[in-house]
Amino acid sequence: MSLPASPPILDFSPFYGGDSEAKSKLIEEVRKCCHYNGFFQITGHRVPLDLQRRVMDCSRRFFDLPLEEKLKIDKSKR
Repeated sequence: MSLPASPPILDFSPFYGGDSEAKSKLIEEVRKCCHYNGFFQITGHRVPLDLQRRVMDCSRRFFDLPLEEKLKIDKSKR
């Protein structure tokens, strides 16, 4: 039995630059990851560490809720 592969890691720094070819390549990498893996890890973004930690804390609190509480969330609201 083989071990699961690590999630693909995509460097998003080209998104902030002016190189349209690099941006196109990044878009293609995202498309491939979504199609074949369903997920990926992002580096080179500009999301502040404090915000990352707060989002992870909110996610953790949600997933720690009992199933009955999670099912009460109306997913149609955006």
